[in-house]
Amino acid sequence: MSAANRTCTTNRQAASGWQKVSLAILLSAAAILLFSPALRAVVTASISGTVTDPSGAQVAGATVSVTNVSTGVVTTQRTNGQGYYSFQELALGTYTVDVQLAGFKAYRETGVVLDVNDARANS
Repeated sequence: MSAANRTCTTNRQAASGWQKVSLAILLSAAAILLFSPALRAVVTASISGTVTDPSGAQVAGATVSVTNVSTGVVTTQRTNGQGYYSFQELALGTYTVDVQLAGFKAYRETGVVLDVNDARANS
């Protein structure tokens, strides 16, 4: 009878150990799910606008580049059929915006500062 008691006690200890491991895994998974949106949260800003010629007509196909002054990272895109461009999820900082299209004078705007959740619209 004492051997059976020892076996039961050992089994209870083993079950208790597995329960602790299972609980630790469950709590870890819950913490990851709970806090992962906070870890993925990134603060960004955007620059968008419409390119127009001197008469006010929208300019399609112009090349617009934004350069982060501190990192040197350049992002480029072309305006759509309505002359619109939009750079989303830009890192915070100071930017230079350049617009070019053959047959038009190049345009440059310097010192465009993006702060938390800024949505800068240029035209």
